[in-house]
Amino acid sequence: MKTLTLGGGIVGLIALGKSGYLAFSMDHFKLSEFRGEHLFLSVGLLTKLDEFRERLGEPVMVSPAKGSMMRWNAPNNSQHKYGRAIDVMLPKTVDFARAFKIAKEVGFTGIGFYPHWRPFPGFHVDVRPTKKVALWGAVNPEREGQRFTTIGEAFSYV
Repeated sequence: MKTLTLGGGIVGLIALGKSGYLAFSMDHFKLSEFRGEHLFLSVGLLTKLDEFRERLGEPVMVSPAKGSMMRWNAPNNSQHKYGRAIDVMLPKTVDFARAFKIAKEVGFTGIGFYPHWRPFPGFHVDVRPTKKVALWGAVNPEREGQRFTTIGEAFSYV
């Protein structure tokens, strides 16, 4: 068995096929926040998420929306399909530009900002296998349907 320890309580075990299991823990999230889907999420994603929360110094909530972690029937280009993405929400009092900067610094390779999510604005963050960071925003000010845009335009709504 190989072990990666980040401190705090053990979040879960991730199967590594015939080689055993990888146990890991996080300092800033509880097992219940992942609604059982932590078993399918990338350890790299979860470690970056924990570092993001540590450096931000503010609450980070896993989105309660269905599909905010795993999306089994997602299109092939969705990082949610492969356990490499998670959607998180932050209180409206957070400096979202600072949160965005930290998300880039901890090494997320996909970052989308969604200012109109409910109950709080949030980010899609992922660890897609690429060196170039994918950035986007999605807005829905009139609640008539989400529209993808630049991250700069999305920030103009907060």
